[in-house]
Amino acid sequence: MTPLEAELLDFLLPAPGAAWTPTQTQAFLDQKGTRSAVYLAVGLLIRNRQSDAARAAAVLEALVGLQKREPGEWLGVWPGSTSQKDRKLDHNWREFIGVGLIVARERYGKLLPPALIKKIDEALVIAADGAVHRNVGPEYTNIALMSAFLMEWVGAKLNWPDFAGLGREKAQKVTELFNRFQTFTEDNSPTYGGVDAMGLALWRELSPSKESRTAAIAMEAAFWRDTAQLYHAGLRNLCGPFTRAYGMDMVQYTAITGVAILLLTQDKKTAPAPADWRNRSFEWAYVPMFLALGLRCPPDALAHFKAFDKPRRLERKVPRAGKVFPVQCVLEKTWMMGATTGLTRAWEQHAPGTIHWRLPDGGTGWLLVHGTNGAEVKLVGEALQVSLPKRSSERLRLLLHAPGCALGGSTWNLSGLRVKLEAPLGEKKLAVITDSHFGEVLEVSWALPMNLPPVVLGLTIVK
Repeated sequence: MTPLEAELLDFLLPAPGAAWTPTQTQAFLDQKGTRSAVYLAVGLLIRNRQSDAARAAAVLEALVGLQKREPGEWLGVWPGSTSQKDRKLDHNWREFIGVGLIVARERYGKLLPPALIKKIDEALVIAADGAVHRNVGPEYTNIALMSAFLMEWVGAKLNWPDFAGLGREKAQKVTELFNRFQTFTEDNSPTYGGVDAMGLALWRELSPSKESRTAAIAMEAAFWRDTAQLYHAGLRNLCGPFTRAYGMDMVQYTAITGVAILLLTQDKKTAPAPADWRNRSFEWAYVPMFLALGLRCPPDALAHFKAFDKPRRLERKVPRAGKVFPVQCVLEKTWMMGATTGLTRAWEQHAPGTIHWRLPDGGTGWLLVHGTNGAEVKLVGEALQVSLPKRSSERLRLLLHAPGCALGGSTWNLSGLRVKLEAPLGEKKLAVITDSHFGEVLEVSWALPMNLPPVVLGLTIVK
């Protein structure tokens, strides 16, 4: 274990000490939530100092008892929280908790009581049964990777051959879809790309079938090469557009892909992760899973995470709902932009058009075409062109982080970047807002006329 990895574990885990009482175990679960708790239990088993193993066993024992076992839609699911007031259910917790239990059992089973191993196995069978009935599709990338692994592992290791066959079938569908496009449907997601990396590592290390292990090795290398091409080491960020994003500056919020890149580079000063690890600390809980499974990144891809190589323009196609949508990116020395069409679902996690650039203070400025009204964006030369296939009651919205910017006239000065504006929508409205994902930002918006022009907004980089 490297000094950085040991430092991360000590940050994430309670200080070593005596075994916990039931009250202390419950307090840990209440504070961390079930998903983080199972991954941190893996961390306790990795560190294994003083009573760490006993604490991990207590956490895992309590988690097993929280599983929903009544027949029906929620069979095999764990609540996200142990709070009696907030025990919301999410189907994905079968996979999130299940794979953590498998890693604890497979990697560190010798540190756990045999009676607990038996209870874990019983819970995993129930989780796999629920996953089989849910039957998530291969396009739901992060869950599909974990679900295929869960079913295949339970089927092969615990003698449920039907589960093994269904898991292998799902794994083949995920692999075929990836091989066709050399990317996942959850393309370029700063958060879920990290979960994809964990899923591929699960396949590589613990899948019972040679076919899945072999497929994982190839997909993992391609995944990291793809991610590296979209990464700008100078700006310490992935280039948009983003199919799913919870932030726009990976140095200011914790994205799981950024956590993985930090572990790959072992460099806190240059990695796309906050200096303050308390930021969204629940995402740091993936660290023990990455340490238990390992991350494999080809040397040529790793080089891109350490230093910006050269300007490049990328075009790719991404599958979604039986269709294919184009993604365009351009990365220059001090700025980058990305665009896509096809994300027609109105959703706050969509970022169909993005620009990142270097601020005068060395930080990163950014602009986002918001996805709440189904906006589509094309990259034409060094310009973003925004259109709306359907008129929405929502205003056209841009979100900006550009301290000291000046947005008067047809050329905007964005504090380190000048952008020519073409907006046939009329007068804009400016407001400083606090967004649930992006924090305090400047919102620029326009009302939409009844008859929309073909291009409602153009943003061209001025050199």
